[in-house]
Amino acid sequence: MRKLIIVRRLLSYPPNFLADFFVNIVFICNFVTDSDSLKQTITLMKHKSLLILLLALLTSTALHAYDAYIYGIYYNFSGDEAIVTYSDDYHYSGNVVIPASVIYKEKTYSVTCIADSAFYKCSSLTSVTIPNSVTSIGDSAFNGCSGLKEIYCYAEETPEVGSWCFNGVKKSKVLLVVPDDAVEKYKAHEVWGKFMIETATNIKEIENGELLRQRLTEGKKVESSDEEWYDLSGRKLDKPQRGINIIRYADGTSKKLIRK
Repeated sequence: MRKLIIVRRLLSYPPNFLADFFVNIVFICNFVTDSDSLKQTITLMKHKSLLILLLALLTSTALHAYDAYIYGIYYNFSGDEAIVTYSDDYHYSGNVVIPASVIYKEKTYSVTCIADSAFYKCSSLTSVTIPNSVTSIGDSAFNGCSGLKEIYCYAEETPEVGSWCFNGVKKSKVLLVVPDDAVEKYKAHEVWGKFMIETATNIKEIENGELLRQRLTEGKKVESSDEEWYDLSGRKLDKPQRGINIIRYADGTSKKLIRK
């Protein structure tokens, strides 16, 4: 089982990682050749156990152990910082809320990074909340998250995004909620700008099917008879559904809202 995990993780990594991998293979082979005869080296390399050992050593960064599991999220720690990571036998799903800080062994760590492949192929992940403390998101962090529908990113500055970070994610159909003052930065970003961006004040929460919104122009409560509900594909709804809804009012205006 572990051999399959090693191979799967190795193949999931981007070309730059694989290039480093083969450079290291050559380095180790040269090292063994220099320290013994070529004939002995070839004989050793025929053993499957040695090949598996090489794979395990060279993919140690991909198969790293996590330091802690706290409230549904795996972390590694470096100095005073916490890094969101993964476990090889677990896939994140549903709604994941990443906190700005975590406490581990009576020490508080600031969550600053989402590691490479942290949410790799978590196809059941539907929503993720990223705190203001996060400054970078690694390679393939959300690669293959085909079920992702909502991202709430509270970072005032757009987090750095690694290669293949959102590969396989239908970005134009994923709602990205960002701070009001940062919306233009996100729209101008090469990657973030491909999402369906809304500001926090434009997205209002709906609870128990009741509209908790005031008309901006009139300042009065909107009655249910004044509105029609639609999903993102334009299909009319009898009532608001969980996730993103579009409300069209009698005066011709519309609004995107979220029901949690």
